[in-house]
This record gives sequence, structure tokens and C-alpha cells, in this order.
Amino acid sequence: MDIATNMLAFFQRIGWLEILVILLAILLLFGGRKLPELARGLARGIKSFRKEMKSVGDEMRDAMSAEDDAYDSTEDSQNDDSAKNA
Repeated sequence: MDIATNMLAFFQRIGWLEILVILLAILLLFGGRKLPELARGLARGIKSFRKEMKSVGDEMRDAMSAEDDAYDSTEDSQNDDSAKNA
């Protein structure tokens, strides 16, 4: 089993009571005034992560497209050479 499957199995076993206990612990640790600030920071981090993941995906698609274009042009030039030799 890979780590993603193990994490998914772990989160499936967490119930509402456990989530409530975790949220109460966070409230006690950071206090009510810090929670909105923490939530904003978390949201910014998630947004930045998604933006970077999209950027990486776009770069990979561009690289694959460029590689496909290079392969197609090489294949076309080989076909042209074959037609000239025939």
C-alpha cells in the first residue's frame, strides 16, 4: 500500500467527535483572536499551492506538446526524404 492510500484510510476513520476535539484543541492553543488570521494564512497557502500545481501542469503540457511537435516534424522530414528517394 502506498502512503496516499494509508492517509485516505486514516481520514475515513475520523468521526465528528474527533474533528470537534481537534478544533477545540486548536481554539485553546491559539485563542479566538488568532483563528481568523490562521485561517487566512492557511487559505493563502492553499491558493499558492494550487497556483503552483497548475503552473507545473501547464509547463508539463507545454513540454509534451513541444516534444510531440518536434517528433512530428522529424517524422514529416523523414517521409519527405523517402518520397524524394522513391
